[in-house]
Amino acid sequence: MKKLLFTGILICGVSLSAETSNFDAAKKCVEAGDYKCAMQYGMKDLDEDLKTHPKESEKIATDYNNIGFYATGLGEYDKAMDYYTKALKIREKVSGKEDRDTAEIYNNMAFVYAGQEKYQQALNALAKALKIQEKVLGKEDPELAKTYNNTALIYFEQEKYQQALNYFTNALKIQQKVLRKANQDIAKTYNNIATINAEQGKYQQALDTLAKALKIQKKVLGKEDPELAKTYNNIAGVYTEQGKYQQALDYFAKALKIQEKVLGKEHPATKNTLRGIEHIKKKMSSK
Repeated sequence: MKKLLFTGILICGVSLSAETSNFDAAKKCVEAGDYKCAMQYGMKDLDEDLKTHPKESEKIATDYNNIGFYATGLGEYDKAMDYYTKALKIREKVSGKEDRDTAEIYNNMAFVYAGQEKYQQALNALAKALKIQEKVLGKEDPELAKTYNNTALIYFEQEKYQQALNYFTNALKIQQKVLRKANQDIAKTYNNIATINAEQGKYQQALDTLAKALKIQKKVLGKEDPELAKTYNNIAGVYTEQGKYQQALDYFAKALKIQEKVLGKEHPATKNTLRGIEHIKKKMSSK
């Protein structure tokens, strides 16, 4: 079922409307799952900003960070790390080593390390982010919860499920205290906790937790949001693990209906759901 929702952070700097148009276009590309398109707008943004901003300014650091984010989405990890390192150097020089944006870059670096399966380096980067966030933001800020979630993911990837669950629980405690009860970030954390439950064979617990996520998402996002489709897919994953293929198929179908309508048939998420359906149909036909 491994479908944890890692929180990579795309920083939107404060900029003039002529400069935000590239960022907004890149953001739409990301939402469509097209990181190549996002990269084109990100590079355009950087080229334009280098003409109007000092090379060691917050705006250029933001551009570097965002290009790193797009490169990560493309699986170009060395390129991503190069741009994150550039962003970090500028950010530390301009804003200091104990700045919330510096912490966010460490989070994004951890995302790259995770993709490269360099888990200890990822944990080290996240520890730096946590240290900064606790000092600058306090111990009950939503940004801290994101870093706890990301730390949990690294432990999950190493199959250290109890450590992962501990960090997800820490994230959830903060979110439930400082966010509205009906908040998408809480729903994401429920999704992640459910994934741990499923990996531990606690299938009913996983379904109960996913039901909580679904309830929040329907209230906050409506019934045709792609995030809802992700949760339907996770429910289908649990039923698949239990060998309850018809129930799995039903939930994959719900996810597909949303994805085809909102994202289109060619979106990677839609294709992934179709692969899940084909997998279930093969299981059912071989019985």
